[in-house]
Amino acid sequence: MAWFRTLILTGALTGVAVASEAAHGAAEEPSLFSGTWADALWTVIAFVVLVAVLGKVAWRPLIETLQARQTQIETQLTEAEKSRTEAEKLMADFKEQGATILREASERSQQERERATEKAQEEIAVMRRQAMEDIENARHAAQEQLWREAGDVVLELGTSVLGHAVTPADDGRMMDEAIAKMKEARQGNA
Repeated sequence: MAWFRTLILTGALTGVAVASEAAHGAAEEPSLFSGTWADALWTVIAFVVLVAVLGKVAWRPLIETLQARQTQIETQLTEAEKSRTEAEKLMADFKEQGATILREASERSQQERERATEKAQEEIAVMRRQAMEDIENARHAAQEQLWREAGDVVLELGTSVLGHAVTPADDGRMMDEAIAKMKEARQGNA
């Protein structure tokens, strides 16, 4: 409401100034600098009133709008900086988590490799033991078969040399003697 009074007052003063100008010098050629002190005073008063009216009506809302916009921009900049900081922190956390996951995967892989190597070595040792046992059993079986065949050969030889059948008692005794001699000969060579 105050601005409306100021507007009416400005209009009235301007009307007085125009009427004064018209009565004063309609015949003279107007000049920018021609005039009286009263005209200058009314011009200054009109300017001051205009500045006051614009200050209340236009500049204050304009400045308030600009300050509100500045505050909004500062708030947005602060929020953007906060978001950037949070994003950098999250990125660092994700990088750390990724490095941790890679390190754990590498450790697990190494452990699995070691377990597989140990298991393979154990299986190789078991297979080697089994093979050695099989070889030893086969050697004993071959030796036993060899001794039997040698005994049979000795028995046949004894029968052919003596010319008569050898009794089971003679057979056992001669076989034992032949085996003992072969073992002694073998141990002497070893």
